[in-house]
Amino acid sequence: MVLMNIAAVLIDGGYLRAINRKYFASSDIDFQLFSDRLCGDCERFRTYYYICMPYQSNPPTEAERKLYSGMDSFLYNLKQLPRFEIRLGRLVKKPRNLRALSKRVWTYYLQLI
Repeated sequence: MVLMNIAAVLIDGGYLRAINRKYFASSDIDFQLFSDRLCGDCERFRTYYYICMPYQSNPPTEAERKLYSGMDSFLYNLKQLPRFEIRLGRLVKKPRNLRALSKRVWTYYLQLI
């Protein structure tokens, strides 16, 4: 059996964006370079980017439309990168606080042979 040095990168997009905005001056990230550097000496098998589209009320406000359109454009560009996959979750309103949102939980098992 031959062991291969390959890695998969899993990114929580919402968390990464929040940390990047809070601690770094630039909000621009080269995701391909970032993913490759995280893999170190291993070959990058794939990068999975987990995110939810921004919430939109019914009917959506102009600000909500603009935010949604911007995220849609960002994800389109991210999908064009080699070996990148987007995993979309869904935002769900919490019943007690209408402004608070929670994400659905994802569970994936990755087996590399």
